[in-house]
Amino acid sequence: MSSKFTTVTHATSKLPTFHHGEVTPLACSEFQDGCSNYFAHKDTAPAKQVSIILGCFEDMKINNWTHPVNTCRCLTTLAFNEFMTELHQKFLKPDWKEAICKEVLSSRMKETKTLDI
Repeated sequence: MSSKFTTVTHATSKLPTFHHGEVTPLACSEFQDGCSNYFAHKDTAPAKQVSIILGCFEDMKINNWTHPVNTCRCLTTLAFNEFMTELHQKFLKPDWKEAICKEVLSSRMKETKTLDI
């Protein structure tokens, strides 16, 4: 059964893969963490980080955004964090931060759960 939401797979020694589906804040966070771990592991220069991750997207809507020649050149001049900000703005709902805060603040622990470890 396939999920309608994006998934990300990664290992420390390889770049993560951003699979197709509805882009979520969780997937973006996992992708960013996976890339950051890879950059640290491979000691990747900041100027090369965005250009090497552009092949990590299997999702066609992101590929269509990253691959046009003019867009690609503009994106590769960004720092990785700036690229992720652009990705968030392009593919996440405008109120995604507020939605997460609301979800966290309204969450409750189930009565059957305890804080004991």
